[in-house]
Amino acid sequence: MRSSRRGLLKCAAALPLPGCAALAGPPALPGVARERRFVLLGELHDRAAHHRLRAAWIAQLAAATPTRLRIVFEQMDRGRDAAIAQAQARGADADAIADAAALDRAGWRWPLHRPLVEAALAARAEIVGGNLSREAARAVVRDAAAVPDDLAPALRDPGWTDALAQRLVGEIADAHGDALPAALVPGLVRAQRLRDAALAQAMSQGLAPGRRAVLIAGNGHVRDDLGVPHQLRRLGVARSDIASVLLLDEGVPAMPADAVLRLPA
Repeated sequence: MRSSRRGLLKCAAALPLPGCAALAGPPALPGVARERRFVLLGELHDRAAHHRLRAAWIAQLAAATPTRLRIVFEQMDRGRDAAIAQAQARGADADAIADAAALDRAGWRWPLHRPLVEAALAARAEIVGGNLSREAARAVVRDAAAVPDDLAPALRDPGWTDALAQRLVGEIADAHGDALPAALVPGLVRAQRLRDAALAQAMSQGLAPGRRAVLIAGNGHVRDDLGVPHQLRRLGVARSDIASVLLLDEGVPAMPADAVLRLPA
């Protein structure tokens, strides 16, 4: 989901300047992200500077983490992990990893995200695809019966309140210019929640004690209230183990997160 201009501004105390003001020089990785086990790094998809900055942050996290990082990419579909692991074992470069992950190069404007994959390879991280495929998402939008069995509990979440539901409807409408047919909105909401659930599952499932997971995804998935952090909490991850970091343009209102940084557009 495209990042919305709505929402609350919630700055982390670890940011170098008060008020999340624009920073001179490359921003440092917020302290909250250096300390927590599940680190979610947001983006505006078409901003090359966002990807270069987070590539540097991946190197910092790898250097500070004694165990192997798991890096989950929204840009890669779930179900491709064996192919990705085999490519890594062969010493594949970023382009070969993109091929193994069946990454939609046109849709994601490859090679915009190449620095992130290169950083993951340099860190010898476990690279994981976490998103629903485009075909699966389309099916879910059309028909609730198409929901994958392992993700169905996300739609029965007792913590998903009416207020959160209405907020997500508003964000989706805003992201599409308020031009959506009303009949399409419930399916899009369902698909968004399931994407978040799939990404949370990819971060947490089978993660051994002491290991750390990093998510590379759009700000809409990283936001604390509606996105993957909500789904991680649903899966039993403590709030104190999660760090959400948004990257936005200067002067744009932010969504709830642990840290918000702005770069020149």
